[in-house]
Amino acid sequence: MNWLRAKARFERWDEEIKIVKTEMGCTIRDYENRRITWEKRADESRKRGDLWRGHICYALQQMDMWFEFEEDAAMKFGKHADLLK
Repeated sequence: MNWLRAKARFERWDEEIKIVKTEMGCTIRDYENRRITWEKRADESRKRGDLWRGHICYALQQMDMWFEFEEDAAMKFGKHADLLK
């Protein structure tokens, strides 16, 4: 009976690790996608001319913010690289 409980506990933890790995990867990809979206918005605003300078600045700030989130997550999750494999 104890063996079955231990096996069930092991399987739950094994599943939890898989879920956490997936969530860590999804988080990094989500930050990357948001950064790319703001980069595209900045490029579109540049094409429209000088009247869109405020839009360009805001888009670049957002792009930089999401890039920092992406890099920070990659660095922190990289400390747990054994989980990401």
